[in-house]
Amino acid sequence: MKIRGVILGFVLSCIAVAAFSASQTVITSFVAPLGITLGGTNATTPGGAITNLSPSSVQTSNYTIASTDCGSTVQAGSGSTGQFTLTLPNPGGFPANCQVTIKNGDSTRGKTLSGFPTDLYPMLWPNQVASVKILNGSWTTSANPGVYIAPGSLTLNVNHTSGSDASGNDCLGTGSGACQTVYHAYLLGQTLTKPGAGGTFTIQTDCNFTETPPAAFLGPTASGGAGGGVAFIVGNESSPSSCKWTSNGIRVDDGAVISLNGFETVNGTSGVGWLNIAKMGLAVFTNMTWGPAVGGAHITIAEGGAFVYDGGSYTVGDSSCAPNCFNYHILQSAGSLTLQNATISVPNALSFTAWYSISGSGSTGVVQSLSFTGPGAGSGSTGQPYSVGNNAYLQLNGTTFPGSGSPKVSNGGCTDTVCVPGSVSQFSQISTLCGNSTAGAYAFVGDSTTNTWGATITGGGGNSVLAFCNGANWTVAGK
Repeated sequence: MKIRGVILGFVLSCIAVAAFSASQTVITSFVAPLGITLGGTNATTPGGAITNLSPSSVQTSNYTIASTDCGSTVQAGSGSTGQFTLTLPNPGGFPANCQVTIKNGDSTRGKTLSGFPTDLYPMLWPNQVASVKILNGSWTTSANPGVYIAPGSLTLNVNHTSGSDASGNDCLGTGSGACQTVYHAYLLGQTLTKPGAGGTFTIQTDCNFTETPPAAFLGPTASGGAGGGVAFIVGNESSPSSCKWTSNGIRVDDGAVISLNGFETVNGTSGVGWLNIAKMGLAVFTNMTWGPAVGGAHITIAEGGAFVYDGGSYTVGDSSCAPNCFNYHILQSAGSLTLQNATISVPNALSFTAWYSISGSGSTGVVQSLSFTGPGAGSGSTGQPYSVGNNAYLQLNGTTFPGSGSPKVSNGGCTDTVCVPGSVSQFSQISTLCGNSTAGAYAFVGDSTTNTWGATITGGGGNSVLAFCNGANWTVAGK
């Protein structure tokens, strides 16, 4: 997919933006500095590497550490045993100098840790090793494996019905072994797990669920691997309309990078945006159906957010909400949008305020090589195809958006074919701005000495005219 090339530069520019929500604090605390070496599938103590990992016993079901395990390694799992629990009892009854090493012998599932020191996250990820010892009458961590680095790509599963967001669940399984929410899976991928070399980070969800995350998806997104710091959230990419995600709005903020693939969006309440991008967040989509958003918008872009189409199917509206499926397909007040090389299906005649509304100084939209099909394409739908205002810029490249109404360009807005100045200028303010590089620009002039169409404008007069730059001079284009 071209997403890696499209967004790699964006991610590098945003990687310093790191704002974590309060809900992440609990997870992040488990990877704080511990005075020991952290990372991956190996563990070391402050005094050097653990030299004896040959297991003294292999356990394949729930197991409680015993005093006979002191000085040895307990292996939990034998390749693909599945997730179960290791329990560490109170140190009473153990020798005062007891040390136990635990090794996850499975390559696909974690092991839940119960009763272990609190600086160990309560999950021993696949192939990880940890050690605990008794110090001054209490169990302490002597080797902490830290963040789980997958051997390649990392996939966390979500099941909104059977899954669990409990810290003792690895989300590497399906059903009860999955996370319960996309948001929790994202936090795991951001703080406690990451893909290995050449791998990507994917959140595979169930279908037809309701989830409004309690906070924004914040950056930086999971790093490592070949994914460029992207979270790929996947539903049913071959049939997006059969995988509905109902939400009162999801937010992508502060440098987070999200790729959505294989969903139909459904706004859970009227008047909101389903996907909201801001503060250097980047959302990319492929194989999506933008469904009911009654009284609201499918996509809102603000405060430096960016939105990019990355290929695959692209459908807007469905029969369940037609004709009044949304007020705006895209509502942009800042940031950037890129839609290129897409065939967009509009299977029903729709009625909306504007298909695409862009405003705000610095807002840019680039659309190119778009074609629209279905009964709702072209004048089959009612509403403004686009609205450009407040110093925004929309590069249409000949695109005709759906809508039988007239496009609107106002108050300093520009397209690649027309600009409508937002205020009247004295000629002295623009006299030096006309040249080859600005040919085709327009401006309002309030003190022209002439109002004759095509005449060269000079200042100091009493005529208000529309000025056109012909590449050499400002000339009268309207009065």
